[in-house]
Amino acid sequence: MVFRCATHQQSLIAALQYIQRDQHTSQAWLPTEIALDCASVRWQALIKTRHQRTLLLHRRHLEVCVFPSLDHGLRSGDVYVEGSEAYADYRQQLLPGPVPVDNG
Repeated sequence: MVFRCATHQQSLIAALQYIQRDQHTSQAWLPTEIALDCASVRWQALIKTRHQRTLLLHRRHLEVCVFPSLDHGLRSGDVYVEGSEAYADYRQQLLPGPVPVDNG
């Protein structure tokens, strides 16, 4: 499954790809290789730490930050799954159909 961003803001997708790349590791701390622009200042303070002058990311906290943002992006249409239009038209799920009028 490939996620794409419908806006110019790509940091959420970069964070998701970073998490997916290291999903099978048991390490609690990961090197800082991504910008955390998608995270609030409070989340960034929770995710980042310094260890021996090296900035590291707490993997679990990063995951907990990214997945709700991904959910919000999918629901708002800012993020989409490549090829998903072959399965259903998301607009049918978002917009209600016409309301029948009873003239009787």
